[in-house]
Amino acid sequence: MAEISIEERLRFIEEKNNQLEHEINRLKAINEIQNLMGRYEAIHNNSEMAKSAELFAQHTPDTWAELGTWGRFEGIEAIRKLFDSMEAHLPGEHGKEGLMFWHDLATPIIEVAGDGKTAKATWRSPGHETRPRDGKLTAHWCWGTYAMDFVKEDGEWKIWHFRWFRLFITPFDTSWVERPMDKEITTLPEAKVFTREREDHPDIYHQPYFPDVVQKSIPPAPKPYASWTEKDVGWYLKPTERP
Repeated sequence: MAEISIEERLRFIEEKNNQLEHEINRLKAINEIQNLMGRYEAIHNNSEMAKSAELFAQHTPDTWAELGTWGRFEGIEAIRKLFDSMEAHLPGEHGKEGLMFWHDLATPIIEVAGDGKTAKATWRSPGHETRPRDGKLTAHWCWGTYAMDFVKEDGEWKIWHFRWFRLFITPFDTSWVERPMDKEITTLPEAKVFTREREDHPDIYHQPYFPDVVQKSIPPAPKPYASWTEKDVGWYLKPTERP
């Protein structure tokens, strides 16, 4: 058996070190993405919500956010206007005193691409909100799921595609079976100024809980993948055949 030269050994060691470093960076990405979403929730209130746009990719193409029935907000300027409007208008003329928007992050599934450049993730999110209803502040339950894509931009993880699937919203003292309020919450004031109309996006999906609706596993849990391709577009609307 031919003896391996020192140069070949060094190349082998360097290759293995590069592979290990790459896998370590992919593992670190999971924690960094968790922290990124934690920062998003930490400022999800009517005092700081406008800062949320800073957590999105600033110059990566095809950055967008889509929230329930509000439509899709494309590009960082539209996203900035979205969160500016949310901070200013939720819930409109009633003022900010007594308001609360609190959404936790649960059951995370984060899949970082094999090339380490992008990631897919979902979180179930149990939440509670305090907003005006019938002229007075009212406590609500508001639950849903985040389905997200992330991208490494300038060496830092950023939100690339943001999807919020609302499961239900209801007054805290009324069950979601008796009073699912989703049909009462439709669009954000001024939204059409900076988003396309809904019919321009056939992939927009909004199917909250109602007693006469069969629930589907949308969004599905993201699967491992090598790198982002056209096949990955809209993965959050494609139920999988296996868990």
